[in-house]
Amino acid sequence: MEWLLPLFAMGLVALSMGVVRLRRERRTLQNEVRQVRRAASAQLEQQAEELRWHRALCEVLPWSLLVADPQKRLLYANPASQALFGSARVGEGIIQLSRHHQLESLIDEALQRGSAAPCVVERETQQFLALAHAWPQTPPYEGALLLLQDVTEVNRLARARREMAANLSHELRTPLASVRLLAERLLEESAEPALTHRLLLRIATENEAMIRLVEDLTALAWLESGRTPLRLEPTNLHELVDLRIQRLAPQQELKKLRFHIDSPTTTLLVLLDAERFGQVLTNLMDNAIKFSPEAGTISITIQSTEQGTSLAIRDEGPGILPWDLPRIFERFYKGDRVRTRSSASGTGLGLTIARHLVEAHQGTIYAESTFGQGATFTITLPND
Repeated sequence: MEWLLPLFAMGLVALSMGVVRLRRERRTLQNEVRQVRRAASAQLEQQAEELRWHRALCEVLPWSLLVADPQKRLLYANPASQALFGSARVGEGIIQLSRHHQLESLIDEALQRGSAAPCVVERETQQFLALAHAWPQTPPYEGALLLLQDVTEVNRLARARREMAANLSHELRTPLASVRLLAERLLEESAEPALTHRLLLRIATENEAMIRLVEDLTALAWLESGRTPLRLEPTNLHELVDLRIQRLAPQQELKKLRFHIDSPTTTLLVLLDAERFGQVLTNLMDNAIKFSPEAGTISITIQSTEQGTSLAIRDEGPGILPWDLPRIFERFYKGDRVRTRSSASGTGLGLTIARHLVEAHQGTIYAESTFGQGATFTITLPND
């Protein structure tokens, strides 16, 4: 039996070495597991952080964002979408939510092709640029993202810019054509001095009209850019009105018009820029003179209350058609009221400039009229 002892000892040594090796491998495996856990935890934390950032971006995104599954059921709607469509519930069909077949068609196209061609969709009075993309970026697609950007104001401004260019071209074409014809007549004919004088006066008049247009455009550009500082000072409103009436005396006397001022006091002080606000008064009074019949009366009413000071200028002219009233302060807009009077020429910018100057004084201006019974322009200025 003695020969078994060495074998038994060798077996114990081998077993001990195996146990040590297993323990070492177990520690190595445990370290690797901990490393994998830490890496997985860090990756999950990173993904969670990215998800929080993505969600935060979606929450503050000013555009409407909808996420739909392949069955076109809602998975997510950001706050902008909630505001646009009202209550949006997860699982609700996109067509039931939006009530717009074109949006559903965009999602269908995105799920089939990966993305849909951008297009403009209309909803009530608004216009939206719609973009649809499938996710993930490669098939098989698990859903689609629909982004809606409100472009109503952008389209309105683009339309206004096109109209302004067309109107400006029209306003310049007439005096330029007149100047050209008059100049050609002067060059082609050996006109008498009296005729030459009349033609030169006509050229000077048309030139003055173009200069006035350029000056009004420059003033309007400065006003709209907000680069026109006001020098606000306590100003006697009654005296300012009187001064502007005196400047228009030649036009007033030509048509035998009468100005009637109704004011509770002649010493009402209002905080304003006398020169700029005087320009508003001149524009409104000049319009009233143009549209008033001969020997008519232009009424100016000044009132002061706790809320502010109001000034209304009323003429006895043909008035303004109802569909022209909402647009009367737009640049270059000339409604039927203007077209019915050939003598009422102007740049079409006077009321636009008046509105900007009044708003620069933190005030409001609006027009009222019953067609055939004159028009009233009312300005309201705050007390402070």
